[in-house]
Amino acid sequence: MRLLSWLRSLTLRVDSTHAHRVPLRPTFRPRLEVLEDRITPTGGLLDPTFGSGGIVNLPSNTDISARDVAVQPDGKVVIAGEALTSKGNYVATVQRLNPNGTLDTTFNGTGSVTISRADYSLAVALQPDGKILVGGDAPLKQGKTYVDEPLIARLNPNGTLDTTFGSNGLWVSASPNYPVEDLAVLTDPAHPGTVTGIVAAVGGTHFEAVKLTPTGQLDKSFGSGGFALTNISGQALSVAADPLSGEIYLAGFAGYHDIGALAALTPKGVLDTNFSGTGYVQTASTDYYDVVVQPASVNGQSVSRILVGGETWVQSPGSGIVAAYTPTGTLDTTFGNGGSFTQAGLAGGTGAWFNSLVVEADGSIVLGGGQTYGGGYTEMLVGHLTASGGADTSFGQDGPGFTVLQEGNNSSVRGVAIDPTNGDIVAAGEDMDNNGLRHGATLRFTSS
Repeated sequence: MRLLSWLRSLTLRVDSTHAHRVPLRPTFRPRLEVLEDRITPTGGLLDPTFGSGGIVNLPSNTDISARDVAVQPDGKVVIAGEALTSKGNYVATVQRLNPNGTLDTTFNGTGSVTISRADYSLAVALQPDGKILVGGDAPLKQGKTYVDEPLIARLNPNGTLDTTFGSNGLWVSASPNYPVEDLAVLTDPAHPGTVTGIVAAVGGTHFEAVKLTPTGQLDKSFGSGGFALTNISGQALSVAADPLSGEIYLAGFAGYHDIGALAALTPKGVLDTNFSGTGYVQTASTDYYDVVVQPASVNGQSVSRILVGGETWVQSPGSGIVAAYTPTGTLDTTFGNGGSFTQAGLAGGTGAWFNSLVVEADGSIVLGGGQTYGGGYTEMLVGHLTASGGADTSFGQDGPGFTVLQEGNNSSVRGVAIDPTNGDIVAAGEDMDNNGLRHGATLRFTSS
């Protein structure tokens, strides 16, 4: 098996070949507590109109892991991940579900598309015109080993490759030999329906981004020939763009791990030294897995707040974290508790982490990730914060603002999205059944 990027090598936090199995949590966990007046949370419940009781699991020949998710304006759900072929090889897949969770057969006739050039699809993004961007890797054999070539594909709304993009629908680069970890679509602020470019975070040994034109060619005005390679040792796992300033943010970890890093690039693809004086900030005992830009208002002026989510080990055994930064690279102390929100394990769980963030129209924040339980097994976690970084007490069944869900011995949420038709939360990830087999999982939760 060839070596994949760090994030993908940690598909599960524990070895999937455990000889023993931890007993599954009971569906209902009774607790004795003093009765008091309270508001029963209405958000964070599985939506029974979606799939089977709010959950969709697809067969392994089309879906063994859902890496990212997006929801179209019509409520259809687009999932990027990978499947396992009959020969035991991985292949990138994209699937589209109807709002009720069934496969949308108007998408490639089956509801599923295989990108045969790639073995993993790690990111999905929607263009305003309905076209679908997918980022991942294209395996290239060099001698007896394989390397990852970054790949971006664009699909038409019907699931066919868009031949007007790149080379017959694909952009693939022979260098660097690392996958595309995340994507962001750039649009014209004055004309939000007009795509001006596509920027991607490229995994590797240094923070790196690539920018393409709307037709899938390298944007030579960005960085060096379309690539922005920084001097930050580590790996960028996520990218976001500020629609107000055009600034591009990369989040991940510096060094080998355990140092969260957030970098700011100018629209030209160079580190912006107006951001913390160096163009980046670092946080010890932390890894960042996602970054988003949250619109905010200060004294009546529109500003942006940069949010990063991940995991921190400042206090054992580890907690999920969302930290907020101003455009100048300082902690925004008006957010959460002095600039961050942290959450340890809930309902008997221990260490928690946040893999994915998304900002709603009102500025509130949806979180997706996981937590450990039972001595190292994992379960899914979704959460909801207010715009100012507090737990939303109207959401969650397992603590203010949070719901945890066990799917087999090991499961986690990789991506979250908002359904624009009703505000519901769609989460995508993976689970493991009692036989140790992985499955992609897509879930829909009520928002309120």
